[in-house]
Amino acid sequence: MIIKNMTDLNKALKQIAEQTLLEAQEEVHRCIENFVKQYYSEYSPTVYQRTYQFMESITKTSIKTRGSTVVCEVYIDTNLDYKSATGQEVIEMINSGYHAMKKMGSARDIPGTKVWDDSVEFIEKYNIFIDTFKQTLIKQGLDVI
Repeated sequence: MIIKNMTDLNKALKQIAEQTLLEAQEEVHRCIENFVKQYYSEYSPTVYQRTYQFMESITKTSIKTRGSTVVCEVYIDTNLDYKSATGQEVIEMINSGYHAMKKMGSARDIPGTKVWDDSVEFIEKYNIFIDTFKQTLIKQGLDVI
């Protein structure tokens, strides 16, 4: 790309920022997804059949530009359809570290991975977002210190 003026430079930097953010977002999504897979592997329900709604609730937004800022989100969508609890209640139960609770028809609480808290802690501890961001900038030819 040839940069002739500030407009061209801003356009090039925006493209780099969008691509970099997209890759970092994907890595964060993948990390959360791995914790959800771990959660699912810890317990096989006997009272109900899994729908995998929770796995599908991990949501990535499109990359958006707001002024000079490029943004995106990764979150768990609480709009889930469960028979005996709201999506928010199920997500809170999961993040409390349980697979089943009395409200969900279980006779006992079954411990498990705290998906959101554990994944966020892992992402922060191992600098998943920042390191991916840096590596993507380097792949695009920028020097990152």
